[in-house]
Amino acid sequence: MKDRLIRLGPSQLVIVGVGLLTVLFITYEAQWPLWEDVYARAYALPGMEERWGFRFGTFRVVHNGGEYEYQGIISLTPDGGLTRLGLRQHDMFLAYRHHDTASLAIYHALLASERGQATTFEVANGDDWAAGRLAFHTIDVKPAR
Repeated sequence: MKDRLIRLGPSQLVIVGVGLLTVLFITYEAQWPLWEDVYARAYALPGMEERWGFRFGTFRVVHNGGEYEYQGIISLTPDGGLTRLGLRQHDMFLAYRHHDTASLAIYHALLASERGQATTFEVANGDDWAAGRLAFHTIDVKPAR
């Protein structure tokens, strides 16, 4: 028992390698949206808020006797880019891509525009929903110049 190292044959090494790669891939797929959301909220959105004239955050909606918290636009500057696009205070972003949170939906849409791509996303207004008139609005974002 002088040599205590575990030695693998070529086929065993391939199986262990594929198993490790599978674990890494599943971890990446499961956790990436969480890390991207943290990045968007802490670093990317504050700069976009200034450039596009809005403030993103959490607001409350009272509907049918219940109080709900949503994330979306909490304020807009009158001459800001999002105001010109037709967004309103308390607009809630619907998924821009699969598994997007509200912060990632606005981040990805505005990032695409800043990269020269036209894009669209949908919003619903929390105040309209509280008043019993839930309507979805499609916002077309042109490429930023």
